[in-house]
Amino acid sequence: MLKNILKVLIALGIFGLLITPYTTSIFCQEKEARLLPTHDPVAENKLEQQIAIVSLGGLRTLVAAILSLEAFNQFQNSNWGELERRYRQIVTLAPHTPAYWDTGAWHLAFNAVSSFQKNPNIPIAERRRLSREYIAKGKNFLKEGIVNNPDSWYLYLQLGSLLSNPLKNPNFLEAAIAYEKAAQLGASSNVLRYQFYSLARVPEKSREAWELGRKLYKIPSNQKFPSLLVTLFALENRLDIPENQRIPFNELFPSVEYARSALSNQLTNHLDLPKDGLRETLEALPPPRKTKK
Repeated sequence: MLKNILKVLIALGIFGLLITPYTTSIFCQEKEARLLPTHDPVAENKLEQQIAIVSLGGLRTLVAAILSLEAFNQFQNSNWGELERRYRQIVTLAPHTPAYWDTGAWHLAFNAVSSFQKNPNIPIAERRRLSREYIAKGKNFLKEGIVNNPDSWYLYLQLGSLLSNPLKNPNFLEAAIAYEKAAQLGASSNVLRYQFYSLARVPEKSREAWELGRKLYKIPSNQKFPSLLVTLFALENRLDIPENQRIPFNELFPSVEYARSALSNQLTNHLDLPKDGLRETLEALPPPRKTKK
């Protein structure tokens, strides 16, 4: 497969050389207008990428698509360093295609990390180091994608998702900011729930989270999400909200069985959502009904 790709690239390169005077002019204009990707790779890669941009001209999008197939080959072979290099080339050729930034970040932060963690030939300490390194690479790749596509709600959504993942060294405050920006750019209103969950995990943002949660609760379709209801209740406990400002317990939880299930799930999960007052409330509930045999 790689040989076929190289043949195509050589043919395209020859054609590119014939139109270099024209594409050089276009390159200069695009650079001046800041249409080229914004990042600072090592010097040899920068030179390689700029040569590709000049010589390939209008064929850049096609070559980016071909290189994405080669990148998939590197994924199958777990060649993560080469995969990262390929995606650097891809986004240099097609910087305004959000899907390339998203896919590259996904490979780095998820597939590469999973590969390291499952590899028995790598010492445990090294697995952890590589995992941290590639999670950071994935986050930074998405952030670069946003710099090059500042109006992409999709990239902000993916960044928020990665930043709020409990298994990916989360930064819930940054995640909340990313989700808020995604909403402002036109993402589905569901993203506001994700913003709420992220804010609720930042203790100093508890009141802001509670205020957003109250607004979300007023939308009937949101009242079916137990995590939203329990988190609102926990935030009321954390902030010591006066009784006349709280949502009535029986309104949040229509039945004792529903309350018991929802409170128990939040107490036992590992999502870092607030748990203030949940155990005490759970212990104060009437005991479960005994089923008749």
